[in-house]
Amino acid sequence: MKLLLMICLFAGSLLAQRGTYTVERKSALVASSEAITVQLPIAATATSALMMKAAIYCSVECEITLERDGTEATATALTPVPLQNTFETVSATAYRSSNVGVGSVIARYTVAAGLTLPLDLVDIGLMKESAPENFTIRTASITGTVIIVIKWREY
Repeated sequence: MKLLLMICLFAGSLLAQRGTYTVERKSALVASSEAITVQLPIAATATSALMMKAAIYCSVECEITLERDGTEATATALTPVPLQNTFETVSATAYRSSNVGVGSVIARYTVAAGLTLPLDLVDIGLMKESAPENFTIRTASITGTVIIVIKWREY
C-alpha cells in the first residue's frame, strides 16, 4: 500500500513539473561585481520554481553571497535554456549584472582562485506570491573572470 502511494505521488509530481532550466554567465570583471538573479514574476504561469544546483568559478579568490527576495530585478535579461524540449515555456526570468536590490543573505562562501564551487540549492524555492520572489548569486568586487551557472525546475 505504501509503495502504491509513493508511486502515485511520484507520478503526480512528474505531471505537475513544467520543465528544468539553466542560465550561465561568464564575466570578465575589472574592480566590479556580478549578480545573477532568477525571479518568479507575479504573472508567471508556473506556481513555483525550485532551485536545484549552482556552480561558481572564479579566476581569483572571490567571496560570493546567496540572497533571496531583494527588490525586483528589471535589467539586464538573460535567456534561460530549457533542458528538455517537451515542456512549456519558462516562467521565471533571469538577469545578469542584475539591478536586484540586496536581499536577505542566506549564505556566504569564499571561492579559491581557479576553482569551481558546486552548490546544492534544493532547499531554496520561489513561490508565485503578491510580490515577485527572487534568488541571487552575487560576487564581491574583483578583477578577474567569474562563471556562474544556476539550474532550477518549475512546477
